[in-house]
Amino acid sequence: FNERVVDLVRDGVDLAVRAGPVTDPDVVAHRVSGSRWITCASPAYLARHGRPETLAELADHVLIGSIPAGGTHPRPWLFANDQPPPVELRFRMTVNEAEAVMLASARGVGITQTMDLLAARELVEGNLMIVLPEHIRMGPALSIVHTPTAQRLARVRVCSEFLRGLCEYVVQRAAAHTGLKPIP
Repeated sequence: FNERVVDLVRDGVDLAVRAGPVTDPDVVAHRVSGSRWITCASPAYLARHGRPETLAELADHVLIGSIPAGGTHPRPWLFANDQPPPVELRFRMTVNEAEAVMLASARGVGITQTMDLLAARELVEGNLMIVLPEHIRMGPALSIVHTPTAQRLARVRVCSEFLRGLCEYVVQRAAAHTGLKPIP
């Protein structure tokens, strides 16, 4: 697994999971879930530094940013209704791997913004808590993609169904723990 966007045909890849719109005319996409951008921190971090109650208060906290695959700058944080934060958010740490950002936050390094599905396990296990829930923003749709010819392969069908079921399980489990309703 990696975050690199691959060319399924050129790279000989049978199956991939994509976040966001799938515009490649050479692949078949099956939407499996929606997502949300959530802002979160560990209970230990919040006990030491307090819980931000407004977007402006984020400026007083250690923020962990993520650099998207192929990018050179941190992804700007997104909030409900496309509301920009009233202050510039400065990241004290940036990481170019989404799971590392989430894990750093779960280990008490600071506050981050991530997709709810990536943070589901840490939320369920109590290692992360959502902060500023009123500012949760809808995120990208997640899709399983493959080439039209790969669809005939049993391994692609089996893996696709497994991933679809896993995603549904994660969504339901996270929803039960956080109170956030699943996104179809």
